[in-house]
Amino acid sequence: MTRLLSFILASTLSAVILIRPQLFTGSHGMLIVLMWAIAAGFIHGVGYVPVHRFWQLVFGPLLAIPVMIAGMVWFALGT
Repeated sequence: MTRLLSFILASTLSAVILIRPQLFTGSHGMLIVLMWAIAAGFIHGVGYVPVHRFWQLVFGPLLAIPVMIAGMVWFALGT
């Protein structure tokens, strides 16, 4: 279930960034964090599990899903 959530959130945020890039004018720090979360969401969403424990933590869903949800809320409140 979390893999599906990760994939849906990552896909939606990717589409929003492609369609409305003007939302990031002046917020490059937010964009960097959100792009990491999207990458982690796709990695987790497709089922890839990194071998090394460090990369499992960096690209795992425990940090990425809350960041992606915060990004979705930020987009919803910003538009």
